[in-house]
Order: sequence, then structure tokens, then C-alpha cells
Amino acid sequence: MEFKNLNDVKEWIDNSPIEVVISQLNDIDKYNYNNSAIGYNEFFINATDFLKTKIKNNFSTYKTNEFNKFLIEKDNKFIIDISKVEEEFQNKDDQYLKNMINISARKQLATMSYQTRVKEIKDFKTFYNKKWLNVLLWEAKQVYKFQNNFINKSYKIAIRKFKEVNMIISNDDTVFYKKSSKYKPEELNDAKKLFKGELKKLGKNEIDKKIEIYKNYQIFDYDIEFAHNYLIFKRDYVQEKNILTQEHNEEIIKLQSELEENKKNKTQINSEIKVKLKKLRNEFKESLKLTTNKNEIDDLKLEYFDSLNNIKFKNSITLIKDKIKFSKSSYKRKLKKNKVMFETNVSNFRDSLPIERGSLIKNLSITLGIIPGVCQFINKQYIKGSLLFFVGLPIAIILLLYSFGIGNVGGNGIFGLIDFGKSAETTDNFFDIDGRFYFVESILGMLLLFIVIAFFAINYYNSWITTKQIKIGGRPSLWMNTRKYLQSQGVPYVLTLPSLIGILLIVVFPVVATFVIAFTDYGKGSDPANPGQYISWIGFDNFKKIFGGQYGSSFVFVFQWTIIWVIFAGFGGIVVGTIFCLLINNERMYGKKIFRLIMILPGAVPGFVMVLLFSILFSSQTFNNFTNKIFGVYGWTTELALARIALIFVNAWLSQTYIFLLFTGVSQGISKDLYDSSKIDGASKPSQTFKITLPILFSQTGPLLIGQFTGAFSNFGIIALFNSNGSVLSSNGELMAGNPGITDILISFVYKITNDQQNYSYGLGAAFIIIFSLFTVSMAFMGMRNMKAFKKGVV
Repeated sequence: MEFKNLNDVKEWIDNSPIEVVISQLNDIDKYNYNNSAIGYNEFFINATDFLKTKIKNNFSTYKTNEFNKFLIEKDNKFIIDISKVEEEFQNKDDQYLKNMINISARKQLATMSYQTRVKEIKDFKTFYNKKWLNVLLWEAKQVYKFQNNFINKSYKIAIRKFKEVNMIISNDDTVFYKKSSKYKPEELNDAKKLFKGELKKLGKNEIDKKIEIYKNYQIFDYDIEFAHNYLIFKRDYVQEKNILTQEHNEEIIKLQSELEENKKNKTQINSEIKVKLKKLRNEFKESLKLTTNKNEIDDLKLEYFDSLNNIKFKNSITLIKDKIKFSKSSYKRKLKKNKVMFETNVSNFRDSLPIERGSLIKNLSITLGIIPGVCQFINKQYIKGSLLFFVGLPIAIILLLYSFGIGNVGGNGIFGLIDFGKSAETTDNFFDIDGRFYFVESILGMLLLFIVIAFFAINYYNSWITTKQIKIGGRPSLWMNTRKYLQSQGVPYVLTLPSLIGILLIVVFPVVATFVIAFTDYGKGSDPANPGQYISWIGFDNFKKIFGGQYGSSFVFVFQWTIIWVIFAGFGGIVVGTIFCLLINNERMYGKKIFRLIMILPGAVPGFVMVLLFSILFSSQTFNNFTNKIFGVYGWTTELALARIALIFVNAWLSQTYIFLLFTGVSQGISKDLYDSSKIDGASKPSQTFKITLPILFSQTGPLLIGQFTGAFSNFGIIALFNSNGSVLSSNGELMAGNPGITDILISFVYKITNDQQNYSYGLGAAFIIIFSLFTVSMAFMGMRNMKAFKKGVV
């Protein structure tokens, strides 16, 4: 492209599509640039400015957005003009206001639209160059940002308009107007006083009269209207219940009298049964003589036993007893159906009718909502409020007190983390202070404090949601709605709650404790198990020792071998198990049962026994002399390379059983039609193995195979039991820090550090564990995230 001046550049950019400009600018190479009139740097700086201006102008004329007409440019930026939004609300109907109030649905729709647009752009990225793709993504992000901005502003205006026109919305999105706005405050107060006075004159059981009073005063308040219909539903429910109970009792009395009458004739009934049974047996014997084959005999026996059961269990007494049982079960079903109908009617009417609350009640609900149960009491959710206030709140207070040290066994709650009990030591309690209690109970206090904070946060969120619902006229849920939710959709949450508490104590507690220990000097000389010794904070000193410090060379040595060990230990079992699975399950293989028995022997014998046997074998003088004579190798437990090879061999032999059984089971489920179809297409046996069998095996067992590798990271048992006794020397000929063995992986090296009686250090061990865990978890996650099973949510 040849440009005489910058105007030519601007004209070219203005008259070309943005994606074409970006593509051509992307293709211009500095070394091939040959415009004599304009230099390369000048050209690109100005071309970029021109392009940015065009993109901005293009966005300002973006006509497919509902909020585009509300955008104005100010200080070289686009913003939403509030006055234009206000104008939009002029002469709009109630439905428009209602739509503007529904902020959650609007935001959800905007998010879905944005995500769909981003996915659409990324799906077609092959058609765009990278820079044009970024422009489209930027544009989609700006649209999403302005949509949310418009939704927030329009929501605030809609709320204000709602208040101005005294509009409220029920839970089923029906628009109403406040009844209180039709009357003066004095009229409302007088009417409510008369209403309460008339109610006091009535007894508890005078439902019909109460209904009539509620009907007369329901024009003043939606609550009175709700109570009026609630009483009607309750009256119908009680009447139906009484009718069902009366009918059931009459039927039971009738059946009981019949039963008593039949019991008087029990002797006669039993004698009749005996006669019938005798006759049936004689007929069966006679018929049996006439049969000619086994099928006829079987049919005859079935017919005989059916008749036998009919005579024994379908006499008049048994039939009446069955009728009584059926009547009782039917009565319970009808009562349940009646109750469900009552609750459904109440719930539906509750959703169809709004509620009016004064500003004082709304403010109290949100202000005092932090206290469990208070918001519920204010909004007449008495059962839910009682559970939260009289059960949840006391438990939360007890946990809170414990987390702050009150009621601790020997600690001081979360304050124990300050110095782990050192400041509490005096000459009188020198032998009574145990820093371990301060440590354990401080961690426990942190977890309990987290539970309490979560409880209060969830309660306040529920109060906020309820108050927000009431502000626009929605009625708070009744206890019957809450109970129904807990029995249906809430079941997973109820069942998950105990397991979450268990996870906090069993999983999270040790993890948090490990992190805390890693930043302390917990170990030799600072062991609270010894009187007068206390744990102290040392910051990142333990990590400094690992990365480039005293334990730097030991960490590098052990870490390198750990990676090698994980790769070969993981692949070793998989390769051996896969090979033997394919060989033994081959249709041309003979003696499959014997070979399968041999392959599962390592799984049948305890693993530690097998490791000890191999350890004795490899360390024996006889075996080493034999391998030295035949192969020229000696020292299977003392030489670095040989000890590691031996360990990999032992692990492959032990772990192949699991892979062998796993792949054998999966391979049995592979359809033979796949092999028949591939054979017709000309596929050979090796092709079937590599194109059908192995892909299916690895895809269906992928997460379990990843588990093989992550398990190898923490396979402490085989390293310890194999007991290779070689030591590692540093470059200057001295033992490395921590004295790592030639076969020590990270987990076994940590064990040595924390069990060295001369210089044990739990803090350093915890730091190693953190590094080790982060690496293991990240490797497992990266391995699983690309698996189909992981993407589809199977694991």
C-alpha cells in the first residue's frame, strides 16, 4: 500500500471495514514497508489513532442495543443519561414498571446474552484475526457493561415510581395498588380498632362469624383479606377432615362388628376350611394320576397352590381384617390429600395477594435482621423465627464464646494464635501451660468462628431477601412453604450439612493447622510437649530454608527423584496391567484362569508383606552375588540407580493388579459389534487394539489413572518398607541437610525431618507438605480438566 500523506491513511481506514483494516495492518511487516512519504512509526501511530476513532464511532452507532438511545458522549466517554431514562418512563403502563422492577431476571438475561455473544465470537475465531477478535470481545464487554448500568439506573427509577403511584406486586407478578392509599390514616386506625374489638368478642371456634367480620373489613388491608380467605380454606379443610373421620369411624365400627360375628363362628369356619382343603388335596391327587409329562405336573402344582392359598387366606375373617387395614390406609391417604390441598390453596392465594408494610417495619427488618429470628418475628414467620432465635442463636453464641476462649480445655480460643500460651506462663502454672492446647483450640476456634459468621451471614441474607421482597409487595413465605421446600428441593442441602461440618473438622482442620505450623518454629527446642517450651512465629523462614537455604540442595535432589518416581511408578503399573490385560483376554490365549490368578496374587497378599519380601530378596547377599555374576550389577539396596530401578519394579508389580482388574472389567463391556464392523472395513488386530480397545479403556478410566499418579506422590509405605540404606552426599562430600536417602521421595523425606530426634522440625515439615500438596493438586487438576468426564461433570 502506498500513501502520499496521512489523509490517504485516514481515508483508507474510513472507507474499509474494520476487520479488513486490522487484518492488513497485521500483515504489514516493518522490513517490507516501502512508503517513502510516511515513515513506518508515523504511519502506525496515526493509523492506530484513526482506527480507534472509527471503532468508537462504530460503537456509538451500534443500533441493536435497547439502551443505545440513552447513551451520550461526555469527556470522550460514553455514559447513560439519567434524564433520557426518566423520559422513557413517561406514559408507560404498569406492565413496563413491573418489568423494570424485576432486576434479577433482567441481569440474568443480560449475562446470558453476553456469554452467548462471547461464545459465538470465540467459536468463529478461525474466521477472524486475533486483533479483530479482541475488538469484537471488547465491544461485547462494553455492551454488557452498559446493559448492567442501564438496568441498575432504571431499577432505581422504577422503585421510586412505584412509591409515587402506590403500586405493589404480589409474588406471582400481579400488579396491585395499596389499599391504605384510598383512606386517610384516621379512617384506617378507626376501622382497625373496630375490627379488633369485634374479634375479641368471639370465641376460638366461631370460625363462620370470624369469616364474616374479616369479609367486612378486608377492603382496608390485604392482610385482613388474606386472613379472611385463610379462614375459609381452614374451615373447608376442618370440615372435610371431620367428614372423613366420621365416615372412617362408622366403617371401622361396622367392620369390627362383622369381625366379632364371624369370630363367634370361628369353629364352623375352620371346619369348613378343613373340608375344602381335604377335598382340594383329593382332587389334586386324582388329577396328578392323569398327567403325562412334566409341564402338566408343573401347571397342576401351580393351580393347586393358588387354590390352597385362596382357601387358607381368603376366608371371611381374613377378608374383614384386610378390609380394616385397607380402610385405615385409605383414611390416612385421604387426610394427607386434604392437607396438601389446604396448603396448596393457601400457598397459591398467598402468592396472588400482595402485602403492605410501613417503612418502620421494613427498616427494622433489615436493621435487626442480623439477629437470627428477629426479622422472621417482625414478618410473622413465627415457627421459623422461633427455631432461629431459640435454637440457632444459642448454639451460635456457645460456639462464639468457645472460639474466644470461654470454655476451652487448656487454650484461649483464637487468641491462642498470638503466642501459643507463652504470655500466660507464671511460676505457679509453669507445668500446667501446654502450648499444644493453645494451638489446637485456636485452630478449632477459627473454624467455629467461621461457622458462626457463615450462619449470621446466611441469616442476614435471608432477612435482606425477605425485606426486599416486602418492599415491592411480595408476601414472606409461610412455615408450610418452608417445610415443603425442605422436604423436596431442600433435601440435598439438609443431607449435605452434616457432611460439610465433618469436612470442616476432618479435612479443613488439618489443612489449616499445617499452614499455621509452616510459619512457626514448632520443633526441637520449641516443642510445647516439653515444659517451658513454646511455639513462635518465624514468618517465611522455613520456606527460605527450602528455596535456596540450608535445605535447598536436599529439596532439589528429593524433588527430582519424586518426579521421576511418579512418572515411572504411575506408568509402570498402567503399562504392565494393560499389556497383561490385552494378552490374557485375547481369544487365542490358553490357561486364562491360571494367568488371571497369578496376576491378582499381589492384590490378594497384603502389600507390606510383598514389599518386605522383595526388600529381603534384593538385600540378600546371595541374590546380589548372582546378579553380579550374571549381569555385573551389585548393591540393589545401596546403589542409587539400582535401588530406584528395584523400587520401580516392585511398585509396577504391586500396582498392576488394580489396573489389570480395572481394564479387564471395562474391556468386557466393549461391544463386539465395533470389532466386527472394523474387521469388515479391513482393520487388523493391532489396529483394533490401538484404535478401539485402548482409546475406550483410557477414556473411561481416565480419572482413576490420574489417581495412580497422584497416589504415587504420597506412596510412603513402599519407600519406608523397602528400606534402602544408602545416604546422599553433597558436592563437598558432606551429608545433605535432613539426610535424605537415595530413594526418599518428598513424603518420606518429610517423615525423616519430623522424626529426627536430634533436630526434628514440624514447621519445616509442614512447609514441605504445603509445597508438595500444591504441586500434587495442581498436577491432578491439570490432568483432569481436559478429560471428557471432568468437562461433563461426571467427576
